[in-house]
Amino acid sequence: RTWKPWLPLVGTYGFLAFAHVLSVFSSADPDPVRILKYALRPVFLSYVLFVLLPTNFIRSTRRFVHAVTVLVVVGSVFALDGFRSMFQFSGDELSFHRAHPLPIIGFSPIGDNHNLLAELLVFTAPLALALAVFLREAKYQRLARLAAAGMALVALLTFARSAWIALVLQAALLSMTIWKKRPPIVGRVRTWLVLLAIPLMIAMAAFSSSPDVKSSTHARVALTSMAWHMFSEHPV
Repeated sequence: RTWKPWLPLVGTYGFLAFAHVLSVFSSADPDPVRILKYALRPVFLSYVLFVLLPTNFIRSTRRFVHAVTVLVVVGSVFALDGFRSMFQFSGDELSFHRAHPLPIIGFSPIGDNHNLLAELLVFTAPLALALAVFLREAKYQRLARLAAAGMALVALLTFARSAWIALVLQAALLSMTIWKKRPPIVGRVRTWLVLLAIPLMIAMAAFSSSPDVKSSTHARVALTSMAWHMFSEHPV
């Protein structure tokens, strides 16, 4: 009876949803049902799931640690699964693939696309770093940091371009804030990480020049051009 829900960012998300609803009045004569559906899902539903519920139900350090631990364990399991997926035997030969989710007992919990794995890991890897701050024993802190590094590595091995961009931005933000205050050994570790990342960067450059990735890029450019054309013709 005394519970008062918190509604952070409700004005921001409300304005975003309202902006989508305004498209009903576009001169392009779109389907109002589809517009309303999109404004509710994913826009408003994302607010409910990722802002409203966590803010109101995770109100103590203990509950926060429990929730983050579950997410880190889930991310670690799928990171191991993604690493396993890179090594596949066809006959007597071992072939290498980009990391992607594999079916578990014939079922794919997050789907079978590499982007879906990357999407999960770029979220759970920094959560593992956050978890390390709240753990008391040094061995568990090291384990959480190792999990973060492993998830970040597998996210890179998906060769999903959006994941690479997200991880670079995350690392840059940490370097400007938390890591800036750490002892010199952290700087040496970062240097070694950059050196180890060079082969990955070369592999990413080669992979991005492959015909499949080029066709994906051309498709996205075409969709962006269509979206810009529609916006130019019907700004509302």
